[in-house]
Amino acid sequence: LPPGADGADVVIESTGVGKLIDGAMRLARTKGRFVYQGWYAGEVSYYFMTPHAKEITAFYPTGWAGPYWDGALGLRQSQMKAAAVRLAARGIFKVEPYLSHALPLAKAVEGYQLAMSERRHEIIGMIFDW
Repeated sequence: LPPGADGADVVIESTGVGKLIDGAMRLARTKGRFVYQGWYAGEVSYYFMTPHAKEITAFYPTGWAGPYWDGALGLRQSQMKAAAVRLAARGIFKVEPYLSHALPLAKAVEGYQLAMSERRHEIIGMIFDW
């Protein structure tokens, strides 16, 4: 962070790479919110004093399913999905830079096998062409 900056209100860590959690947590402001949006295989550890000293609140959402309330952003899942689609349609939220794999539906099994393998770190984002 630049000198004097307190950090972001909400930090969303979506890589699923445990080694990046410490750096991402340092980006949150005091009493900020931290969202573990990635899927982390196995055990995950981080330096406890960063979120403790900053009194960071952590959230662990899971998927898009269900109408539950997301306290991290104050939106229901359906509202977040609709907002993301609107921003993408307006060109404000750029999807393409976050896609590393665009597969035809016939290769869906291969895509999921990659996502569950030791090589899953190669995936930034994956879509299937229906």
